[in-house]
Amino acid sequence: MTRDDRKIGLGFGKPGIGKTFSAKKFCNWSLIEANLAAKGGVVVEPATMLACDSAYYMPSVTVTAARLKIELNQLRNRFEDAYLKAVNWHCPADWAEEIQNQHLKLIVVDEAFRLKYQALEQLRDIQEEWDVGILLIADPGFERALSRMWHFSVRVAHVEELKPLSEAETNQFIDKQLEIMGLPKPPEEVCKLIHWYTQGVLRGLVNLFSMIARILKINEDVVSEVTREVVEAAREMMIFGKHGSLSKQVPLLASEA
Repeated sequence: MTRDDRKIGLGFGKPGIGKTFSAKKFCNWSLIEANLAAKGGVVVEPATMLACDSAYYMPSVTVTAARLKIELNQLRNRFEDAYLKAVNWHCPADWAEEIQNQHLKLIVVDEAFRLKYQALEQLRDIQEEWDVGILLIADPGFERALSRMWHFSVRVAHVEELKPLSEAETNQFIDKQLEIMGLPKPPEEVCKLIHWYTQGVLRGLVNLFSMIARILKINEDVVSEVTREVVEAAREMMIFGKHGSLSKQVPLLASEA
């Protein structure tokens, strides 16, 4: 929506649920970065690059309004240059026509809570002047902070909360990790336990499986699959094992009822 109608939108969600990963994936940022860093005019996947129209930007914690404008100007110029190189590489006959057009349609601004009011107002000016969409990505509470900035908040056309993975989505993640690790799928109760401990937070899942892999490697002569004991041991070695908000009393599983 934000990209198509060239307006300002906001997506917010708890830390660790995958906001940054999703934003970069949406922009195909790994490909764009590869082309921004390409030397000698060599274009990386030019046909795919021609389908890119969004840029990812993360401001520094001390960014000012003036610095924000400079950095976004540089980002836009580098993006347009990389895009035109892809045009020249893939379909050179269209280069003369494409050079007149603007190809950047959306700027995704991650960690938007770092921006003070003046920087947000600068973003509003950029959105109008460049006729691009702006998507702000932030933690919960930022939407309430914006509501107190009347002149800016009325420009926000769309607000959406990004939620953690559901139990079914967590199970899909577990299946993929087990496939990568070459391990059999554990009983359903173990999958429920993993979801309960992580609450579907993507970063928690990644860290938990990293710890599980470490435990299995150390104890490969004793255990070769993901069991409840392995998950419990991994959980106890992580910060949410005893102190974090994910440290909840585990409900009785079917086998214990």
